[in-house]
Amino acid sequence: MQTMKVKLAIVLILILAMICVGLGYLNTKKVETIPNSEEIVKEFNGKLRIEVIPESPIVGESVSIVVRDSEGNPVEGVKVYIANETGKTFIGTTDSNGELTYIFKWYGWYKIEPEKEGYLSSERPIRVKPKGYLTLSISGSPKDGKWITTITLYSAGKPVENVKIYVNGSFVGYTDNNGQLTCVFEPNKSYIILAKKEGFAPAETETKCPPLISK
Repeated sequence: MQTMKVKLAIVLILILAMICVGLGYLNTKKVETIPNSEEIVKEFNGKLRIEVIPESPIVGESVSIVVRDSEGNPVEGVKVYIANETGKTFIGTTDSNGELTYIFKWYGWYKIEPEKEGYLSSERPIRVKPKGYLTLSISGSPKDGKWITTITLYSAGKPVENVKIYVNGSFVGYTDNNGQLTCVFEPNKSYIILAKKEGFAPAETETKCPPLISK
């Protein structure tokens, strides 16, 4: 019985010794640290900053994009991209003043994303406003068993020429200098009319030509 107690004590001592050795190994093992954001920035030349002039441009307006470093100095040779829901597009490289000029052809939200080796990239959201909002009016009169329909396009109360007109998905023509286009429609039939012009918010409406009353 005494021998069994001695053996058990020895086993417990060995187990404790192994645990202590393991803890000592963990305490002395080198722990890798993750650098914080400030340390990462120091490894680069800083984070690129973006200035847009004007801040809320209109379609067709010349926009100046200026890229600076964290100290406010212009950065030359920065590749500039714009991104929206359709994808990402390279638009040019900054000059010695850190500047790039660009003209947006379509309205909507974009992100400006400058990139240059040795700098942390960044992004700047920008909203490009349309030149105007198209509004559509329709008038018609019967002739020879058809409806002679005049489609008129306005923006801010003024007629808009060269607007593309689509009827039931098919292109039918452009508005004239009075903002008008004439079409021939069938009685008792529905039509979806879509008006589009580059830089403008489109207009769409659905109309149904009434049946002609026979005399």
